Amino acid sequence: MKPIVGRTSTSPSNLAKNFTELTRRVQQLCDKRGDIRDKIDRVKQQQEPTRECIGWLADVDRIEKQAKMIEEDHLVDKRRFKGWFPDTARAKLGERVVEMIQRVKELQEKSDFEGGFVTNLPPEIVKMRRAPNLSAETSANRNLKKILDCIGEKNIRKIGIWGIGGVGKTALMKAMNNSPKVEKMFDFVIWVSVLKSWNVRKLQVQVANCLNLNLDMSKMGDNDNIEDNEVSTRLHRELEGKKYLLLLNGVWERVDLSKVGIPSINQDSGCKVILTTRELKVCHEMETDVEIQVETLSNEESWKMFESKVGEIVRSPTIKPIAEEIVRECGGLPLALNVVGGALRKVEDADIWHNLLKKLKSPDMSTVNNVSDRLFGSLKVIYDQLKDSNIKNCFLYCNLYPEGHEISKSQLINYWRAEGLLPSKRTLEEARVEGLVLLRDLGDLSLLEKCEDGRHVKVHDVVRDLVLKMTSPGGEESRQMVRAGLCRDEIPDDKDWEDAIRISFMFNQLYNLPEMPNCPNLLTLLLQSKDYLSSRLQVIPESFFNHMPSLRVLDLSDTGIISLPSSISNLVSLRALLLKRCRKLKALPREVRALKLLEVLCLTENNMACIPSAVWELTGLRCFKFSSEVISLSDDVINLNGILSKLRLLEKLDIFGDDIKDETKKSWEVLQKELGSLTRLSSLRFRFGNASDLKHFLLNSKQWRHGKLTKFVFYVGHEFPNTIPLCGRFTDQCKPYKSCLGYEGGSDGDNIIPSAVMDVLLRSEFFALVGHNELRKLSDLGVENTNGLKYCRVCKCDAIENIVDEAGLRANAFANLECLVLQHIKNLESICRRLAMQSGTCSSSSFTNLRHLELCFCNGLRTLFTWQSIPQFLNLELLRIIGCDNFVEMISVDDVESSSRKPECVMLPKLKRLELCFLQEFVHFSKGNVSFCWPSLQEVSFFVGPKLEFFPFGVDSAPNLRKIYGPQQWWEALKWEDDNVKLKFSPFFYPIDDRLPNDLMNIILAHALGKALANACNIL
Repeated sequence: MKPIVGRTSTSPSNLAKNFTELTRRVQQLCDKRGDIRDKIDRVKQQQEPTRECIGWLADVDRIEKQAKMIEEDHLVDKRRFKGWFPDTARAKLGERVVEMIQRVKELQEKSDFEGGFVTNLPPEIVKMRRAPNLSAETSANRNLKKILDCIGEKNIRKIGIWGIGGVGKTALMKAMNNSPKVEKMFDFVIWVSVLKSWNVRKLQVQVANCLNLNLDMSKMGDNDNIEDNEVSTRLHRELEGKKYLLLLNGVWERVDLSKVGIPSINQDSGCKVILTTRELKVCHEMETDVEIQVETLSNEESWKMFESKVGEIVRSPTIKPIAEEIVRECGGLPLALNVVGGALRKVEDADIWHNLLKKLKSPDMSTVNNVSDRLFGSLKVIYDQLKDSNIKNCFLYCNLYPEGHEISKSQLINYWRAEGLLPSKRTLEEARVEGLVLLRDLGDLSLLEKCEDGRHVKVHDVVRDLVLKMTSPGGEESRQMVRAGLCRDEIPDDKDWEDAIRISFMFNQLYNLPEMPNCPNLLTLLLQSKDYLSSRLQVIPESFFNHMPSLRVLDLSDTGIISLPSSISNLVSLRALLLKRCRKLKALPREVRALKLLEVLCLTENNMACIPSAVWELTGLRCFKFSSEVISLSDDVINLNGILSKLRLLEKLDIFGDDIKDETKKSWEVLQKELGSLTRLSSLRFRFGNASDLKHFLLNSKQWRHGKLTKFVFYVGHEFPNTIPLCGRFTDQCKPYKSCLGYEGGSDGDNIIPSAVMDVLLRSEFFALVGHNELRKLSDLGVENTNGLKYCRVCKCDAIENIVDEAGLRANAFANLECLVLQHIKNLESICRRLAMQSGTCSSSSFTNLRHLELCFCNGLRTLFTWQSIPQFLNLELLRIIGCDNFVEMISVDDVESSSRKPECVMLPKLKRLELCFLQEFVHFSKGNVSFCWPSLQEVSFFVGPKLEFFPFGVDSAPNLRKIYGPQQWWEALKWEDDNVKLKFSPFFYPIDDRLPNDLMNIILAHALGKALANACNIL
């Protein structure tokens, strides 16, 4: 029989060749899967994989498993027959290999994903914002009620809120944004800060972020002022037919919403627009239907606000009369009351109160008639009260950022220190602490505003206007040239450069620089772009740095520069050189070695071929950061013994890459063996080739032995941390934690966890264990070694059967753990199998702080909780179970059936989000007559097989449920048409089996969803 043309021969004699071909193709397929998962992980904040992509990834996972089984059979075949003669079994193996090759080819062809493999996440209904509590009898609360009433009126489409700067318009808008009534009335709320420097592009980006749309900035043109019709059309398409509330904060002039992509607001759509502005005429230009003026506070409200800011001292008989006059001078403006009150908080000296009142009533202030000028005067008085010139300069520095920008505290403090505003003799850590105290003081004075995340601060636009006025030509403070965020490409006059001590073109669209500016007094130059894709700055003139002898801070991050000019050697006073994400910069010039006073050098996320050799000659370095996809060292490093000892001042060292080039591994060994010589090191991120190298460091590092290395991220193993399916990159997860350890088991050729790894684990908050095949219980690591853990990830550790046994529970193992991620552990049976009970109450604190639990592709798992163990997880907020093929039930009731004490209700009181996906064997949440209560549950992603018997989410059991994501068939069967339905039920996951008949899906609908979906309209 002639072989079929174009097909791989199944002849047993071709088995070895075909198997090699299969191995090659499977590896290619897995590499492609890894690339796709990398991309999914990078965009996970805004996008999610499509149903087609999820199905494809699942198919690849199955193919990989089947290929491994074939590989095992092939090894058996080789041992049995030594390759000498075939038989029937061998022929069948050959057929399986050929069939598998064909299936792999098909999956390779499908991997192109013509429509893309990611889609946008559904937007949040509303993003909560930090806002003051409004008392019931205040004018602000009355205004809030008035606005909410207007929103409910069908014929009112646009509402304008107007009033002078600092009167509380933004606070009112935030309170409205957070109102529960708003969340119930709209599909989602879009918050847009318009600001003075607005343009259509900036507004489009903000709207897209609220909608979780990923805009490719590299395809949006070079100029932010160019109207992008394609983006406008896309936004229009996304918003069409939706019921949304658009909040425009800080409008200065008419905004054509149609150019942004906002559909026409009409009565039938139910959409509303609310804007804040300082001038009534802007409301008219925006064609608002109702205008609500935010007036200054009454005397009574002013006094209450001032009293709450200053404290009980304001009631003192000697101070109260003065305080009452100060309140009157603030003119009922909340910003002025907060700033002045902050300056006098808990001040008991009446003379200080008298002095401040005298300044507020000075002749300059008494001639002021304009309310906004009076506000400026109040702020200026408080600024003048700052005694320390360094504190003043630190405050002025905050205004180098764009209007409305959230300023990173750590970045700001680093700038302050490098310029010399914080004492240079302090260590980096001491400077950080001192900087945080200073930021707190400025916050208490209300000169800076706190942001929601606690890691950023903001400057109120009125305060920023005051600073810009003071630092402009003719102002009383040293000159600052601020062009941050203006998206202009013109170069300021030479005179502007000459007089400035600080210059900021941060987030601007500057594409060229002057040839040789004369800047004798310049201390800080900020030229960073918003992101490297949109940067237009590519060339720095050769003589640009010739006349900047005093420059201390230079930030070129996210720019498109190709090289640095040789004139950089003239920056003899430079303390900080920041080159983060400069993707086109391939190397540093040799002239960099002249920067002997340089203390901070940041070369993270770059594409440099190797660590520049000039770095090892910068003996003044205190902080060096370098990261690239592949780490390489220059050829001469291996011959430079003692190379790190030259950098004896280093306090922070961060060198990271996904891999180390083979040809430089010897140089890398030299480098890592010298880490112990750094006697000032307090922060280290580094990859150790194996546990022996880690042990060498621990034994030789004085800083480690004495506990002075307080922040560390250690990687042990050359291949770790590669991306693991359905899990973010290790580096991203490390960010909230200061002490992290990742260990790839078996990298030393055995399966015993080395003592060096255990020593580090004892001090770690984050631990990732990959590919270790000895432990049967994670609690065997030792309670004392894991007590400090807050995040733990375990992957591909097949020997693990459960996380904690009864002994571990009695010892309160993992009592402080906040997040537990378990992936690809094929023998995992449970989290904790048994739990001793005393007097009917939980006798262990294990997992009582756990907020995030994720289990992916753990095929030995059949059940997750017992009714006894579930009280351990009272703080759980997110539960995710994905791809566990044999998972049957959520809560085992075997113990219940044999016990006289049956639970009346199973409860996870704080659970907000539940994801059950790709669970083909899932039958029920529990057997028996057990009810469930989900008081905090808001969102369910529910995609399981046809064996599901019961859907335990109803109006009574889950009163706060807002969203259900399920398979396409459910969505099509429901066909919601009522605009008032608040339970969002939308297609999300790709069906496990396209061949499921419609009648079977109807049965699933009838039995699984039951009354919960039938009563969806009434759930709120």
